[in-house]
Amino acid sequence: YDPAKVADPTKLGIYYHNETLGQWVFLGGIVDPVTGTVSVTVNHFTKFAVLVNSNKVKLSDIDKHWGYRYIDRLVGMGIISGYGDGAFRPEQTISRAEFAAIIAKARGLTLDSQAALTFSDASAVPDWARPAIAAAVKAGIINGYEDNTFRPERQITRAEMAVMMVRAMDLSPAASPALTFSDAGNIPAWALGYVATAVEKGIITGRTDNTFGALDNATRAEAATMTVKMLEALGI
Repeated sequence: YDPAKVADPTKLGIYYHNETLGQWVFLGGIVDPVTGTVSVTVNHFTKFAVLVNSNKVKLSDIDKHWGYRYIDRLVGMGIISGYGDGAFRPEQTISRAEFAAIIAKARGLTLDSQAALTFSDASAVPDWARPAIAAAVKAGIINGYEDNTFRPERQITRAEMAVMMVRAMDLSPAASPALTFSDAGNIPAWALGYVATAVEKGIITGRTDNTFGALDNATRAEAATMTVKMLEALGI
């Protein structure tokens, strides 16, 4: 690209044209203003372009983080935007409301600001999350607890996230799950088949010590990583 024509290189990115969606989709890219190049690793042939997105936000705390590629891609796609102070807080845990918003946007669900929620604690659902939660519930991606509460501020677990990911892809849980994680016995029965499917599709992996951490609260970086891997598995 011509550096003289780009006032803010952080707004640059490589996009590909998704024929199915009929739109340009942000892939990301490492920008080198000195050489005037943008580079990204791709796994398919299609139409690519280097574009400037003036609306792309600049997050202050992700440049050196291991999840940069995944977080930056969701930022470029307009799925996440960080907090008001310009930070993303990648190691902070993520709530059920926050993750519902991410998954609904990632799957392109129709958001209706007038949609009603029937959970007994619906009044506790933040206004900004209500349309996304309603859309995710309607799509069968997320549901409440046995007492008919949603608990929007509760931190989501890795097991819950695996279930939502598989449902968002319209996949079925594995009928005969076989997992090799050293703590596979700690995965709840209701999540076991979903975790196995998510692992098979490459959406979720274990940790370096071969544990899965099913009941651990997922971080915002983990949520972004799994969401991007879900999109990649869907060919987006």
